[in-house]
Amino acid sequence: MKRVLYFLLITVFAFNIGCENTVNLKAPYEIIPVVYSLLDQNDSYHYVKVAKLFNGDLDANEMAQVADSSYLDIKEIKVEELREGVVLNTYFLQDTVLSEKDPGIFFGPDQILYYFYEPFLNSKSEYRLTVDVGNGKPAVATTSLIEDSNPFSHFTWSRFAGGVSLISNQSFNQLQVKLVPAKNTRQTAVNMYFTYCNQLSTGDSYSDTIKFDLGSELVDNPDSPKELDFTLEEGLFYKTVSENVPDEIETAGLNYRSAGQIFFEVVNAGEDFFTYMEVNSPTNAVFQKKPPYTNFENGLGVFSARTKFYSHEIIGGGVGFALTGQSEKELAQGTSYEESYGIAGTGGKGFQEGKPINCF
Repeated sequence: MKRVLYFLLITVFAFNIGCENTVNLKAPYEIIPVVYSLLDQNDSYHYVKVAKLFNGDLDANEMAQVADSSYLDIKEIKVEELREGVVLNTYFLQDTVLSEKDPGIFFGPDQILYYFYEPFLNSKSEYRLTVDVGNGKPAVATTSLIEDSNPFSHFTWSRFAGGVSLISNQSFNQLQVKLVPAKNTRQTAVNMYFTYCNQLSTGDSYSDTIKFDLGSELVDNPDSPKELDFTLEEGLFYKTVSENVPDEIETAGLNYRSAGQIFFEVVNAGEDFFTYMEVNSPTNAVFQKKPPYTNFENGLGVFSARTKFYSHEIIGGGVGFALTGQSEKELAQGTSYEESYGIAGTGGKGFQEGKPINCF
């Protein structure tokens, strides 16, 4: 009997507590800046994106479409250049509006960005970003830059001075390049770009570009990077051109196409940027929840470094590399043995050899 009475008392007590108190699943709101910025000393304008965490009674996707849900009243935002802990320069950022955001989960197309102008960031310095929202706890992060270097200094690049060879002796060539990443690089990617000119019968012309991904590689020791290899598989150039360039008969008013220049892009990612992307990339593991990553104190996001180097800006006399004669001939004519590579051929794309390039 006592046991039953005790159970009833506990049940009534719990019921009364439940009736008189509402469980609030939302934590007390706190302003937490969400900041994203990558510094590249090859740029002159440097941008910072700032938003905030938000909560409310509506669906999160619905709130994300409202600009006020993410906008933050920033009291001050600055970047300081540091050398051995001493502040050498201070840049106070200004705001601007970017109106080119594609439709997505968050509002657009207008987005507020913060920027400063400095064409000579020093890769020997550190840079500290501070975002003050007036709550006494500014969001702060510090990053090193990727050191200046010439990624195209390896001797293998010099062979392109005689033209980029993608076919020889009726066999497609595998394109290989080597480079040593700059210090402070955690991941390096290489892209190749092929430009071509569309000459119209009206005398007008316009250019197009096709991008080729030569892959990305991790750098084992960012303090002392080792040589890395990147490859474009044999036949992939012609297959990609065949798949991405419209047929001659499908291009209104086309007189001919002429092969333009080829140039290369090397992209280096800093340690924090690499880690941020790894943590935020999708996972195939069921129920696996990745831990959040940020290098900000009193904030979320990433402040890191990235550099882009282009071959035509460093080597090649300000222009890219031409195709070899045989490679250009293959582009114009296509061949029957392409079937063994599963390539449709480029003979019907309107490319002609030795034609003037009027687009560049």
